[in-house]
Amino acid sequence: MDEGSSSYTNNKYILVRRLEKLIEHLNKKYGLSIDTSSFEKYKCEGRTERLLRLLKYMHSGEKSREEIADHFGISERQLNDDLKILLDGFEFMDCSMQINKIVRKKNTYNSVIHPVFLALRTDEIYSLTVGLKLLSRGTVFEQSLGHIADIVYKQLSRYAKEMADCHAEEHKIDFEEEDLTFISSEKYMERTSRAFAYFLKEPINVTYLENGNQKIIRGTMHLIEDADNFDRILIKSEETCKELDIKDVVRVEPVSGYYAHIPGR
Repeated sequence: MDEGSSSYTNNKYILVRRLEKLIEHLNKKYGLSIDTSSFEKYKCEGRTERLLRLLKYMHSGEKSREEIADHFGISERQLNDDLKILLDGFEFMDCSMQINKIVRKKNTYNSVIHPVFLALRTDEIYSLTVGLKLLSRGTVFEQSLGHIADIVYKQLSRYAKEMADCHAEEHKIDFEEEDLTFISSEKYMERTSRAFAYFLKEPINVTYLENGNQKIIRGTMHLIEDADNFDRILIKSEETCKELDIKDVVRVEPVSGYYAHIPGR
């Protein structure tokens, strides 16, 4: 069955759905145990769905072109066409999907960006837009969670945006409608500072204000569990522990040289 499905030239998705119904009937009526698990790889309704699955699958570790083609039930020629589309870029739900380099022989790529698309109820839309902005305001998570809220807002329908805007205006919240892009780690880091929360438990140099003077402490950053709204951090060094209010933090520098975004600055 797998060989026949693979060589089928029309819509494989429709074919395997019909075969599954037939086999389910035969198994039930005649007490058979025909396995249909091999059909899973043909359950992409179209190329766009396959491209999105391909992005995630190639992100999960190195594999051969033959393995990738077999996983999706397509020929290596079709796979090469799909990879060319990923390299050229394609649009999905206002997001630009593109990878700028495929690692040779490993057939994978590096990226800090992951395609996630959600079917949301009204209360979930509120939670992931206005809710995230309110919960993260003034905390070390303000940039990263605020960015998630902006991404969700960007993908909403006009009706859903109007619903979010009603609550956003009340709480003085703004949404940034920046272009959504799926890009490589290197390109992403070239054009953005790291979110403040990224540096938790990393060796860092922290510049902070104390009595109007700038001071520097080297150590690892930790959240204080009883702090309200995650607005205070603890810097642990070999000699001491220093508790800081995030509004007093001027700059965070890890070994790699990237800097942190300080909420409100």
